[in-house]
Amino acid sequence: MSDVLGAYDGIESWTLHATALTDRDEQVVVSLHERLHHELQHTTPWGLVARFSADLSRLGVLAERLRLLFRFCRESSRLVHETYATTLSIGDDTAALRFLDEGSAYRRHFDRGRRLLGGLDWGTGRFRIDALLRAAMAPAALEVAYTGGFEAVRTRDLNAPDARPDARLETILALDLPQFGAQGLGPHSGPDELGVFFDEVADCLTRQGLPTLRTAPVRALIDDLFEDVGRLSPELRARMELDTVRDPVPDDIEEHQRERIRLHDTGPLPLEIVPQSEIAARAADFARHHDRLGKHVLLVWARADLLARQFARPNALEQREGFVVALQAAGHDSDGRAVARLGLLETDNPAEAVKAFTLPVVCLSTAASLTDAPGTARSDGIDTIHALADLPIVSQLVHTFQQQAQVTWMRSEVDGDRKLHLFSYTVSVLPGIVWFQLTGEAGRQYTQRWLTSLGPEQAEHRPEAFTELLPGIDAAVQHVVSAWWIIDQQGGRTHA
Repeated sequence: MSDVLGAYDGIESWTLHATALTDRDEQVVVSLHERLHHELQHTTPWGLVARFSADLSRLGVLAERLRLLFRFCRESSRLVHETYATTLSIGDDTAALRFLDEGSAYRRHFDRGRRLLGGLDWGTGRFRIDALLRAAMAPAALEVAYTGGFEAVRTRDLNAPDARPDARLETILALDLPQFGAQGLGPHSGPDELGVFFDEVADCLTRQGLPTLRTAPVRALIDDLFEDVGRLSPELRARMELDTVRDPVPDDIEEHQRERIRLHDTGPLPLEIVPQSEIAARAADFARHHDRLGKHVLLVWARADLLARQFARPNALEQREGFVVALQAAGHDSDGRAVARLGLLETDNPAEAVKAFTLPVVCLSTAASLTDAPGTARSDGIDTIHALADLPIVSQLVHTFQQQAQVTWMRSEVDGDRKLHLFSYTVSVLPGIVWFQLTGEAGRQYTQRWLTSLGPEQAEHRPEAFTELLPGIDAAVQHVVSAWWIIDQQGGRTHA
């Protein structure tokens, strides 16, 4: 909770090109909206005073007074909350704008937030929006009012226009503010750089008559809040201590691993099965060209039940057991209808299949498939297996940390009608495998924040380490988004 800056990182310099993506679901937008409410509440001093006032009151500590304090803090920051959650959940995604009806309250919140861009494009302007709205939740008056702890806080000390977040936001919107140093912020901006930026914003607001806490006083006040809460309620202290020693997978990320992404708004593609005896005569149906990889084929090696769910039902894979080794490609049938094709190979050994081709072979599997792979399966001769994360990726990585493994990762953006993000991972104890995770905006934020919170002995952001792997990763992702139907992290579980 001491991360008070809430950075919205930029994207890497390269993008994947996918043409079969659709607009992100309303469910994802709503999920991100609610998570942003949670983030603003739990990473700003005003938000935490409100939250802990409610917690202590429910436990009978200064019950009536803290109940009133909570209500005051909540009512005085509704506008900031809705502006923050609405603007940053929509961003510059024109497809997501369809969820905002003209004239609706949410449209007004979004328009208000966009006024904070200050003439910047979204890539840098979002840092300005984030900092200004967090500054609205960090009035200097709060530090003075809280000097004696919760027992001393009085709503009358926080009721001035320069103290209430919503009134502060109205003042911010009326001020002629500079662009600040947002132009220098991007994907590699760390806490120190973001702290300097926030302090620039806070100092400017203070000079213009809106006293605002800088980064160091904000963190000190949050530390005081936690100490005070622990003193007033041993029960709440115990719960907070439990939170710090339990499973290292953050609650927000673990919850977000239930995310399901539909890759086609037209539904799953029909599946055409091509027997091995016909593959040579239909080589053009499976060979594909990639700008950097050249002509290649995709070999998919996966559990039959997991692969079956990617295509329209009924399909021939539903009756199969065990693993499938097949060539895969999306295409069109003789009537021009989109289909997915699998050229089934009469083997359960991917290494044997790879040796049969003179073209480069991109090998695709999934995390759940590799977990359940038979001991007889061989990967000799396969340079790289590209494994889609269809099990909870964070839990998988935490497991590797327990083996003293180091993870190297990078992030990129998937081009297409729908905005998706790609995380690629290599694990020191699992050579020859590249793990990749496709996620929406909420998953991107929470996964990246968790990764960057780890020490370099566990996870290191090194895009340069993926230079030689990028063509294969790019090709694998193109094949997935062109032919498959749904992405989630629930491989092996029962799906509705």
